[in-house]
Amino acid sequence: MASLSQNKSTGGRYVQFRDIDGGRRTVRLGKCDKRTASATKTQIEFLVSAKHQGAAVPIQTAEWLATLDILLVKRLAAVGLVDPPADPTSERTEVTTSLQQLITAYVKRRTDVADSTRTKWQGSESHLLKFFGQDKDITTITAGCADDFVRKLRATETARGGKMAESTVARHTKYARQLFTDARKRRLLSENPFSETKVSDRPNAEREFFVSREITQKCIDAAPDWQWRLIIALARFGGLRCPSEVLLLRFGDVLIDQNRIVIHSPKTANSGKTSRVIPMFPELKPYLQEAWDNATDSQEFLVTRYRHRTQNLRTTFQKIIARAGLTTWPKLFQNLRASRQTELEESFPTHVVCKWMGNSPKVAQKHYLQTTEEHFEAACSALQNALQLPAVNPRNASQPITTAHEKSRGITENQRIHGSSINPTRT
Repeated sequence: MASLSQNKSTGGRYVQFRDIDGGRRTVRLGKCDKRTASATKTQIEFLVSAKHQGAAVPIQTAEWLATLDILLVKRLAAVGLVDPPADPTSERTEVTTSLQQLITAYVKRRTDVADSTRTKWQGSESHLLKFFGQDKDITTITAGCADDFVRKLRATETARGGKMAESTVARHTKYARQLFTDARKRRLLSENPFSETKVSDRPNAEREFFVSREITQKCIDAAPDWQWRLIIALARFGGLRCPSEVLLLRFGDVLIDQNRIVIHSPKTANSGKTSRVIPMFPELKPYLQEAWDNATDSQEFLVTRYRHRTQNLRTTFQKIIARAGLTTWPKLFQNLRASRQTELEESFPTHVVCKWMGNSPKVAQKHYLQTTEEHFEAACSALQNALQLPAVNPRNASQPITTAHEKSRGITENQRIHGSSINPTRT
């Protein structure tokens, strides 16, 4: 915070503040009324805050700087709050924020997100910087530019061939939207150019795949060691997120006497849900026992061989699937987890399953629950059984039926069939 004072001998006002190194700095305002001095003090506080945070200057402060007398601009530059005017004869200075500066400041402030989230952001940042350029003035990015960016994403060729998936386009666009929303909140922009950009975050149904127990067992049999057998079992039968939750599982989290397992989840930690408890499902017990038999006395984590961040579990899992004589399915680990949730929903209430899986019914419905071949077979079987039942109250064609309307008019079934009618009686 800055302070506003007045020199009693000269009548001039001045603003004092603490610099980033703790030193006291003074900006002399000269003789001015208290209202103008207070407004100047507020803008100086914005400049100090931006400097301390390594953030861009708010747009309203940039506009204020553009109206200042060159003498005050030089005084602000002397204490390191703005850059010195390039032209000494210029009467105003301009402060702009580049896209690279915006991204750097935003990521630096977001201490509330996990490292894995920051890693995902890097892909979106790369696309933004490649399309707009690092030095792009964010105030020149319009809603039309945002639409052009989305169209470019949809036309981007992926490493696996084909165009970028709509869900991936949506993820990059959502990051851009939240980035520019933050800029608008800090008054670096008057409006968010991505606020009206339309993208669909509907999951791609073609990437859904139910990993049956038969397929799972083949993968487990083809695994190179007990640790990989455990990884596959935890992801498929425990429903754990892989690799994050699988690699965080400790021997102390397996509560044998209670038939429960404590799962630590980095994904939900920021929302206050650092862990959850799941049953020790019977399918997991053989692989947990194998882990116990092979562990050393000092071993803390169940999985130890694949803990380094540079190791790619996906690549090894693909080799295991190929060794099992199977075809790789989309979303390797995600579909293991989704298959388990789909399975559990058949036997337990949704709110219970979601508690075990660490997600919400809305998320489960949108991203996890699948329609399996067993569902179709069960439906066809039920329909076949229904067709074999005797008909209820079959209609006998030999028994005439007279409608209520015909009864009200006095028309019998015999008259209706033969086309006769009752002539009104003349009087």
